[in-house]
Amino acid sequence: MKILVTGATGFLGGALVPLLVEAGHEVRVIARGGAPQAQALGCEVVQGDLRDADAVRGALTGREALYHLAGRVSRDGRDARLMYELHVDGTRSLLAEAARQGLSRVVLASSSGTIGVSRERRVATEEDDYPIETVGRWPYYLSKIYEEKQAFLAALTRGNVGERHLLGAVNWDFTEFFARLGRIARQPPPPLRLPSAVKVAAAHLLEKLARARGREPDLPASDVEMGEHWFFIDSSKAERVLGFRPRDPGETLTDTVRYVREKFLPAARREEVG
Repeated sequence: MKILVTGATGFLGGALVPLLVEAGHEVRVIARGGAPQAQALGCEVVQGDLRDADAVRGALTGREALYHLAGRVSRDGRDARLMYELHVDGTRSLLAEAARQGLSRVVLASSSGTIGVSRERRVATEEDDYPIETVGRWPYYLSKIYEEKQAFLAALTRGNVGERHLLGAVNWDFTEFFARLGRIARQPPPPLRLPSAVKVAAAHLLEKLARARGREPDLPASDVEMGEHWFFIDSSKAERVLGFRPRDPGETLTDTVRYVREKFLPAARREEVG
């Protein structure tokens, strides 16, 4: 199948493109800059911005399917307009052109934050409504909701066209997560637990102090606010319809710990933490 991939240089795209090539698909990617990894795999690379109608038209010409993965992740409210332009305006232009050219399949990668965020402990399913009141102050998730509202969701060869398919693994709270991470990393989990209101207030104070000094905060207050919500989702539909099988979370944590130690810790520190 002749496929166009947006966001091929990102985390998800970097994993997907090699799989598509390995499966025998003819892959073209559109990127604002270079895409050396995709090019090395033999993919055609088209330079262009999704907000450029001519670039989008050229990239989609002759394609049969589209994976739309492009996006910008930011917790900074100052980036709200930019995210809206990319996630909403760019997606609208992309889908309209895909419809004009008669593509048979469109797959949109969104975010669990469009459906799984809740102030109460619950597990979200594809049937739940958008939690706009909860995520309304977080521009990233709000723009992804608007993006979803425009898109026809599908899997490339399986799945129900026009429906959501939630992909996730286990639903752990932070206590369980840090306990397991501590055992794998052989480091004790954080010993201090503060009330939610104290954590959020402290995060806002530290963010204001950082910006007053002319630098970005190490931990944006919005990230702390998000951490005080539940992000639990039910992947049983994707398992049933798409054949999705989540990876064992213990393996993922083990690989993550290994990667962080190899890439971000000096050799002496790596030996110290084992």
